Amino acid sequence: MIKLLIIVILVIIILITLGVLFFSNNIEKFTNSYSLSDTTNPNYNPATDYNAIQRNAIQEARQAWVNNNAQNDLMIPIEQSPTPPAANTPANTPPATPTPAIPANTPPATPTPANTPPATPTPATPTPATPTPATPTPATPTPATPTPATPTPATPTPANTPATDTTPTNIPVPVAQSGNIVDFIALMEIIKPWGAYFANNISPDNKLLDLFNRDNRFATITGQIIKTNVSGFGAKNNVESLNGTINTSIEWGANSISSNFTICSITRYTGNINNKRILTSRDATPSNDWIHGHQSGNRGIVYYNNEYKIDNTLRLTGNSTDWVVTCATNGGETPNNILINGVPSGIKTGGNGNMRLSINKIDNSSIINEMSDFAISYVIIWDTVLSANALKIVSDALIGYLETGQPLLFDMSSLTIYDKVNVLNVKTNLQQQELNNMINAANSIVNSNAVNSTNATNSIVNSNAVNSTNVANSIVNSNAANAAIDFTRIANIEVALRGNNAANTIPTDSVINLARQDDNTRIRSSICSLVAEMPKPQVASFTEELINIPITSSNLSYQSYLWCKCDGDNGINANTDECKSYDLCRRNYANNNKIDFKATYSTISSFDKEIYDRCIIAFKENFPHYLETNTANQNR
Repeated sequence: MIKLLIIVILVIIILITLGVLFFSNNIEKFTNSYSLSDTTNPNYNPATDYNAIQRNAIQEARQAWVNNNAQNDLMIPIEQSPTPPAANTPANTPPATPTPAIPANTPPATPTPANTPPATPTPATPTPATPTPATPTPATPTPATPTPATPTPATPTPANTPATDTTPTNIPVPVAQSGNIVDFIALMEIIKPWGAYFANNISPDNKLLDLFNRDNRFATITGQIIKTNVSGFGAKNNVESLNGTINTSIEWGANSISSNFTICSITRYTGNINNKRILTSRDATPSNDWIHGHQSGNRGIVYYNNEYKIDNTLRLTGNSTDWVVTCATNGGETPNNILINGVPSGIKTGGNGNMRLSINKIDNSSIINEMSDFAISYVIIWDTVLSANALKIVSDALIGYLETGQPLLFDMSSLTIYDKVNVLNVKTNLQQQELNNMINAANSIVNSNAVNSTNATNSIVNSNAVNSTNVANSIVNSNAANAAIDFTRIANIEVALRGNNAANTIPTDSVINLARQDDNTRIRSSICSLVAEMPKPQVASFTEELINIPITSSNLSYQSYLWCKCDGDNGINANTDECKSYDLCRRNYANNNKIDFKATYSTISSFDKEIYDRCIIAFKENFPHYLETNTANQNR
């Protein structure tokens, strides 16, 4: 009887085992082929087949990694089958290899990623027996149910985790440039100076070189010159300068003082005896004199075309040998046409140009003895009239140099991406301001010319008809010439706004139409022209809902998204493996961390779990570890 009972029990066990195997196999087939992915099912909708979408996405990401041989750590690596970690590996063993890069076709040497809890096996090396890394015991059939002996994945152990810089490598924490320096660089990008000179940029043969490396713009130094780098004289930090005596001269080339000019400088006297003029013109004469910055022991003097452009009775505070920042133009409107140490000081406008800038070099013998012992730090020259806003930007930057001792930057090459984005945003705004200023100036000229034309016409009605015709034609031609100049300048700014090279053309005969002209140029984010590959995302790049992002935004969290959209949703950038991986991981977070559904280790699907693991491997600490957080919250 007992033997019969044992045989019956064995038969039942065999039947149950066969039944389990049969049904598990058919349930999988049923799930994969009929429920939602069965195209013969009338309820099947490919657009909502999330499992199929995720499987395809995983396969694409795996293939992308194979194609690129895992040389970019942004890509999601293909699943490999290396030897699993030893079962007796201590839970708190630190990573053997902190380097995140994974060599091609080589299993990771690190059993635990840098930011993965010690009790969680590395998701890059799963085994068929353990689909979920939350449970390190292969024999456990339900890995989603943590046991008390298994530490909760949401509880990291900082003491055993190497410190990691959370900032993406190609968007480092910037040494943020001050606002006026960012504005200054943006201005240099829009209106490049005719010449820019700094005391430390001198050649072995005594030439003061142009900072933009233009060979025909150097200034020639004659006599002894001494380079210094000292503080004091009104400066809070060290200031680099070239010091000379009355026997030292510096001469710039032809047209260094053009018909329309703006010049900014940092200069000072170095003694108390030979204190006449410093920046002047070699072509100066008693009837057409030109002085910028210093005259007869006084600082902050601007004297163009035999006329003081400032109140020469006022005196600057401080010592006679203190530095002076002088920014002046022969156009604009008072008082902002001249800034002395940042203070608007102009009382008159104008001044002749077509001259040569110099120090201690004057051809006319009547004023040849007005020499000085001098020091210069910066001289910046434009062959155009800068607006009041632009003039203030330059003046503030030069004053900032006296305060900080940090040399000015004239281009973006050495900036961080953060500051480059800021510069480009400021550049766009500044271009728009300059365009508006020019449009207003052009409208003002048109209105003024209209009044002048009416007055002139009325004036000549009673005069000779021939003369009236000549005068009227002269007025029309003059107005047309002025308008042409202004339209050309506006066109240059407008073209620059589109990111193209300036064109010396007159686009229309109407300022209003000009401002409204359309073009087919795609508006692109600043980041598109800054980097050749996707900036590494931050945590917020995944967690924030990226809707209606301003294309000019400098928010670091948006730069990955904006770069991937540079040429459209299906452009070259969007189809890079980096952008595909980023998009997949971003959707993984959005689908599993909703307000009404917070996925945990026990509720996330196997496909989403696999993607989640790959995202942590690819983006490391910058991908939000939402499973750990949600699981920990559930267990409280």
